[in-house]
Amino acid sequence: MIQIYQDLCSGCGTCVEVCPAGAIHLDGGFAQVNPERCTGCWACVQACPNGAIEAVPEPVQAEAVLEPAVRGQAIPAAARPQEIIPVHIPPPPTVIYRPPSLAQQLLPPLGAALAFLGREIAPRLLRLASERVQGQNRYLQESSPRGTGRQSGRGGGGQRWRRQRRGRR
Repeated sequence: MIQIYQDLCSGCGTCVEVCPAGAIHLDGGFAQVNPERCTGCWACVQACPNGAIEAVPEPVQAEAVLEPAVRGQAIPAAARPQEIIPVHIPPPPTVIYRPPSLAQQLLPPLGAALAFLGREIAPRLLRLASERVQGQNRYLQESSPRGTGRQSGRGGGGQRWRRQRRGRR
């Protein structure tokens, strides 16, 4: 069972929209509840932005005299107590927000960075590496027939060139 406080109700209609049983309607700019249709789901209590709706436990008839019933005897109606015992119904559990951990914060950008590296950078590096290896093979194939790449080009060592520059032979 729910109770609507008219002094807090702004008539926004949020409770009317969320009520699955259609037990709430707006009357005169304020929310009204039809207790026969209310199922006690408390969706309106959670949805009300002003806190104008409160869950109220329904009164329960107490059947405190259990001894004759335990023995299998019927309890006469006059012997049954007619007092009302209030029953505390706890509100639905609240959801506690927990901020994401450091790992949960870092994993999405790290995954995106790794995907970029694998999609864009790695193929370029492999292509450059293969070109470099092929370039070294070309250098070895173009070298002199004597077998050393250093002697090709000038035809002699560095000492002969220096001697000629100085005028010595």
